[in-house]
Amino acid sequence: MLASLRSLLPFLLGLLMGAISPPSASAQEHSAVITRIADVRDLPRPLAAQELPVRLRAKVTYDNPTIFGSLIIQDATAGIFVALRHFTDNDLVADIPEELAAMQVGTEIEIEGVTGAGDYAPIIRALRVRAVGVAPLPEPVRLTVPEMRTGRFDCQRVVVSGVPQTATRNVQSNQIDFDMETELGSLVFHLESDPNLDISSLVDADVTIEGVCLMYFNRRNEQVGTHVQVGTINHVTIHRPPPPDPFGVPLMEFNRLLPFSAEPRVLQRRRISGTVTFIEPENFLMLQNGDRAVRVNLLDHDQKPAVQIGDLVEASGFVEVREFYAELSNARVRKSGAGQTIV
Repeated sequence: MLASLRSLLPFLLGLLMGAISPPSASAQEHSAVITRIADVRDLPRPLAAQELPVRLRAKVTYDNPTIFGSLIIQDATAGIFVALRHFTDNDLVADIPEELAAMQVGTEIEIEGVTGAGDYAPIIRALRVRAVGVAPLPEPVRLTVPEMRTGRFDCQRVVVSGVPQTATRNVQSNQIDFDMETELGSLVFHLESDPNLDISSLVDADVTIEGVCLMYFNRRNEQVGTHVQVGTINHVTIHRPPPPDPFGVPLMEFNRLLPFSAEPRVLQRRRISGTVTFIEPENFLMLQNGDRAVRVNLLDHDQKPAVQIGDLVEASGFVEVREFYAELSNARVRKSGAGQTIV
């Protein structure tokens, strides 16, 4: 009987050790404190979810507690999202002074915490934060829209140039939302709301913005878009202001909206003139000039245009291709006379 029990001992020990699951081999390999943001971002999300220890120093590159209750920070290696609040009750985590709930961009901090899987890329869950001073922001990387859409630059400071084509005050998020067209695609950027800022002063201007590249993602943690989170208007450089009169821009022939050109694509407003042949109230209208027609998508969808079929109309807007043909979008229209007879 004793011999039988002895023979079962290795088996029983094996069962006991299996019941007490040790940390995974990957977690044991990463048991040392992580001191670089790039090393957190390089973790597979399941490993980041194991709350590996983090202690590092970095600069705050974006903070808007009204929206996130969190920070975006960057060191010499990369940038990352930092959760400052419990996701369940929205209270600040322990050992973070209340005054650090909102930190100025450029604040240099020492942070202790653990890794988290995040909803798209690995993040840091802060346990202790200490401000140690103020330092210049990391130099932004100049990127194109296709480069930003790869997702590789999530939470990194970037610089992008283009022409904002719409601007909307978002009361819920306390931001100003811009749609900006660039040479290689369109981009959304969000600017902290400023009641003294005339948002029309940026529409149709040539600008360069500096901000933090962030991703839109779905419930499957898949990236579905990108945008840039900008701090204040100080991070927007206006190289050329918009024309004082949107109808003072060049008048284009209908067959010259998107011609071949060896020069860069025109991103600014263009103006056309034609006879109204169809109106979809609060949405769009069709203009015809000679044997060619162009769809004009209205800027103010909540306002009915003060024109009717048969009127000669000028439209000032931005050229884009939606359904295979060039159209005018975000357009303003005004009646200029009686139109031509359409047969």
